[in-house]
Amino acid sequence: MEAQLIVQLLLAAACAGEPAPAPPTADGAADEVASRERGQKAPEARLTRVRLELDRSERWAWRLPAEADGRLALLTDDGALAWVKLDPPPQWLEVTSAPLEELDPARLVGLLDDECEAVRDAGEELLLKQGDAAAAALGSALVAAPARVRRAALAVLAEHPQKQWCARIRERLRDDDVGVRRAALTAYAALAPADLVATALDVLRFDRHPLLHHDAIAVLGRQGDLRVVDTLLEHLDECDDRSERLVAFDALRRLTGKKFGRDAEAWRAWWTNHRAELLPNDAE
Repeated sequence: MEAQLIVQLLLAAACAGEPAPAPPTADGAADEVASRERGQKAPEARLTRVRLELDRSERWAWRLPAEADGRLALLTDDGALAWVKLDPPPQWLEVTSAPLEELDPARLVGLLDDECEAVRDAGEELLLKQGDAAAAALGSALVAAPARVRRAALAVLAEHPQKQWCARIRERLRDDDVGVRRAALTAYAALAPADLVATALDVLRFDRHPLLHHDAIAVLGRQGDLRVVDTLLEHLDECDDRSERLVAFDALRRLTGKKFGRDAEAWRAWWTNHRAELLPNDAE
């Protein structure tokens, strides 16, 4: 019956020459899309809050998007992480929702070091949803002992750049953990600092890990600075790694607009003939 009603609405709108209404959705996605199209602010992120009996006392808690071993994770208002069994279903004393911005981001940062992966993932997910407000609280996580915390913090900062942490992000480019260094380069590029090209060139020259080479080349290819073409061609001379070579050819294409594919000799010949023209103030 519902499907027939939707079809009738669509046909009626078409006959009237009006745009068809978006079909209803359970999660309100159509409303959010419509709001964006009308230039309205998207609905605020909200999170379920529950009141329950815990350790012989009534408490309020945030319901986290984290489950493990048949249990649901809760973050109580006093900052504790609690677990409740899902079978039988929990008997909440009260259920409501509140804006996610009301949850202290420092408490979410604390979840990034939890022993449970589902809780760590929930912490990162909610920090991302909080946006800039959460990113401003991530400074301590950038120097935290566990590498997984530093990686998660940098992932949030890559989506919500915060210039106040620029120096700390740059320091993580020398981190012992490869994943942290990769995340740091992504977050640093998101800040678009004045020394981004120079920084990416340093990573390409001095970091020995091929994944960092790949990432640095990709960053260089997006900056529009033709002065890095020399370095990319030199790297092609020295590099046998297929992934690095492919991203280098793509970077050259982005920088120059030319399409010589994977023909390194064609790229060198073209650059030799046009370098002086394209970089008239840059002596070899």
